[in-house]
Amino acid sequence: MKLKKLLLVEDDEDISSLIKTLFEQEQFDVEIKPSADDALVHLSLDKPDIIIMDLKLPGVDGFELTRIIKSKKELADIPIIIISGKYLAAEDKIHALDLGADDYITKPFSLGELLARVNSVLRRVSAGKLKEKVLFDDELEINIEQHVVKVKDETIYLTPKEFDLLYYLVKNNERLLSREELLSSVWGKNYFGETRTVDVHINRLREKLPKKFSSRIKTCERLGYKWSKGK
Repeated sequence: MKLKKLLLVEDDEDISSLIKTLFEQEQFDVEIKPSADDALVHLSLDKPDIIIMDLKLPGVDGFELTRIIKSKKELADIPIIIISGKYLAAEDKIHALDLGADDYITKPFSLGELLARVNSVLRRVSAGKLKEKVLFDDELEINIEQHVVKVKDETIYLTPKEFDLLYYLVKNNERLLSREELLSSVWGKNYFGETRTVDVHINRLREKLPKKFSSRIKTCERLGYKWSKGK
């Protein structure tokens, strides 16, 4: 069985030792880092399944570390549980959640409660990822994991970029998307081609999709495109 990777950011050796022992007994691979700087170095080399961090760390605190992690595209999906002091103000708890923390636990706490919270967050994250594997719009089925598009079980053969473009349109249903946003999101921020590329791929999608769905790609004159069932 593959071990779940847990990164513990905690400078108190006694607490970190207790947490490490518990989670290793529960089949977790635990890595301990005593500071935000050490944690960020580790994250540049290995991506854990979940992070537990103390709010009060030497140097950069847990608030700032959470903000940094959530600002990095490659790390933003890692769930974070914050360990806070006994007298943490309510607004600080709200601030931690606003920054992207998934949960927090206040000292003193039982190891059993911490384990339960970690397992709860991991189940929630796992369920969310499973739900996102297939995107539906009526009979249109977009399988993100297999990169396959089907309508009533009939496969629609798309190039990788056509697939990514269709997925982005459907995912952002009813939202106006500029050519610049589509170019950046589908082709990447380092792509320096012209926005005409978007128009060409939109036309190809319209040709390949059944009329019911090709008509949902709306052109908003001089503004961009959107996926919509409306007129």
